[in-house]
Amino acid sequence: VFSYVLTDIVCLAVMLILWRHNRNRFAGTGLWAIDYAFQLTALVLIILRGAIPDWASIVLANALVMTGAFLGYLALLRFAGEKRNQTFNYIFLAASILVHATLTYMTPDVDARSLNTSIGLGVFTFQCAWFALAGSPAAERPLMRWAGSVFALFVIVGLLRIGHYFTISDSRADFFAPSAFDASIMIAYQILFIALTFSVVLMYNRRLVSDIQTGEEKFSKAFHSSPYAITISRASDGRMLEVNEGFVRLSGFTPEECIGKTSLDLNLWHKEEDRVRLVRDLLDHGIVQDRDLPFRVKSGQAVETIFSAQTITIDGEPCILSSINDISDR
Repeated sequence: VFSYVLTDIVCLAVMLILWRHNRNRFAGTGLWAIDYAFQLTALVLIILRGAIPDWASIVLANALVMTGAFLGYLALLRFAGEKRNQTFNYIFLAASILVHATLTYMTPDVDARSLNTSIGLGVFTFQCAWFALAGSPAAERPLMRWAGSVFALFVIVGLLRIGHYFTISDSRADFFAPSAFDASIMIAYQILFIALTFSVVLMYNRRLVSDIQTGEEKFSKAFHSSPYAITISRASDGRMLEVNEGFVRLSGFTPEECIGKTSLDLNLWHKEEDRVRLVRDLLDHGIVQDRDLPFRVKSGQAVETIFSAQTITIDGEPCILSSINDISDR
């Protein structure tokens, strides 16, 4: 139990970091943090058994364990963007807590309370496993596969505990005097709790990577298919990092001739004072919109354009995103 508390503290810290970094991106991270906080609090209350009232160390501790497991299920639903009727779960949770209170005060029985906890955890972890592996939208299942597998192992351990209760009689009067089987179950739960922490973090990281890749693909398509000439350059030295096909058509330069060069290297500015004024305005305001500017293309011909630019950050480095619309024909 004490080692379980130590690992719970570390796992809760991981969940708090996950929530802090992703609370504005993904739904459900706060529920995971509360779930883990409930599990840790329940273990601390259990350790204090005898020093605090039984309603706190037994009934409240079990209620926190059950409620935390329920919150884990709700967190999975929010991650997948699903809404399900929870009437059954609310009723089951209340009934489980009531049974635990009865087995504490009216007919005290340590093993029966363990059975009640196992059944409660089994119901919630089964829902988590089923939803993650089969009941969630098909697009979300690959992201939740590992978490679902861990929840499935929770279900198996719970079934072993329930089966042991009905087949082998080794009743005890003290929770802190477990049999070898009970101790093994506690260790198994501890290992699975650590595995669940890893799988949940992996689940959110996969979603983050997927969203980043989708965003990059959308940006890349918009960038390269735009009819306007678009460039990305470093703000520090003006060297171009990327140009699109529109810029190649307008300027006459190939991408290889542009990347790593500045607008001065390519002699794009028809008037030097335009460049100086533009850089100053970008530094002062971070954006320049719809400015009429003449540019010189590779052939030496001057073209009239409408120029817009704004500062952006790429990989922590300030850059300038420029858009140039050729209005010479107009």
